[in-house]
Amino acid sequence: MFTIYRPELVGPATEFRDQHRSFLAGEWDEARLAEHQTALLRRTLGYVKDNSPFYRAHLASVDPAAITALDERTLATIPFTTKDDLRAAQHDLLSRPLADAWIFYETTGTTGRSTPCPRDDIDSLANNTVLTQYYETVFR
Repeated sequence: MFTIYRPELVGPATEFRDQHRSFLAGEWDEARLAEHQTALLRRTLGYVKDNSPFYRAHLASVDPAAITALDERTLATIPFTTKDDLRAAQHDLLSRPLADAWIFYETTGTTGRSTPCPRDDIDSLANNTVLTQYYETVFR
């Protein structure tokens, strides 16, 4: 996407692309997918606990290292985050400085107070790489 202007994004962009291509080629079995998803959940929970004031408190009882599977029992131990939580937390929800966002938008607030939704380059790469891979199969 923007890697021609941001060389530090080449690594993550290539990794996302290669993972999605490999997955779509059928190279991921159930065990590999489960391992990947569990590792990402653990990493994400650890990151937000370390960097988001809201999630530091909201997930205080969660030990990301103790998560070994993505099953109903395990997921039930993670406190659910509601839309009202998001509205109340506002910028305390963020786990990165707002200045790191390349785009900022808010929900429309049609069901209550709007909520901030900043995105950085890695968010965009992660979200758009999978779309690009699936669009490629449609256009091919």
